[in-house]
Amino acid sequence: MRDSHYRYKPKPENQFYASRLKQAMRDADMRQQQLAETLAAKGLLSKGSKSAVSNWVRGVNQPEEQLKPVIAAILGKSMSYFTDPAWNSDHWAAVARALVRLVDDVVTSGESLVEAAERRSGDPRLFDRAERQRLEASQAEFARHLRRLAPGWEAMEPQERLALIESLLRGEPREAPAR
Repeated sequence: MRDSHYRYKPKPENQFYASRLKQAMRDADMRQQQLAETLAAKGLLSKGSKSAVSNWVRGVNQPEEQLKPVIAAILGKSMSYFTDPAWNSDHWAAVARALVRLVDDVVTSGESLVEAAERRSGDPRLFDRAERQRLEASQAEFARHLRRLAPGWEAMEPQERLALIESLLRGEPREAPAR
């Protein structure tokens, strides 16, 4: 076994995260040392702590929960990429980009999500009456969080926007990053 010379063995429950982390690092053209240095520069990992990243990549353990969104942002991925086995990056990346554009429209135009979606589709009757009522009712909560985010929206990086949209869709809203 390849890992026989390592003191700590990979654990099956960590393998999914480890495989996604390896692929995300490949996609970002980032080595373990670079990820460790980036996290250390943010004060989230001890300097020279490449062994922690190595353990994550090998599946020995996983980063602490508060590090996972930071790692995802550094690597240009969403949290869903690391947690959802059904994640198809091409499909979901397109969905996420469309959501970010839609929210950009809502923030800049003041339209409701329903109005913006209908305008973007070119079909003013995209939603039937029942769908419109249901969407407008659920939009009140979304709009409340969106108003809280709107002041910092344009200054945010695309991955930060995506992370905020995902948190809203999961019902776990968080504040926009301080600038």
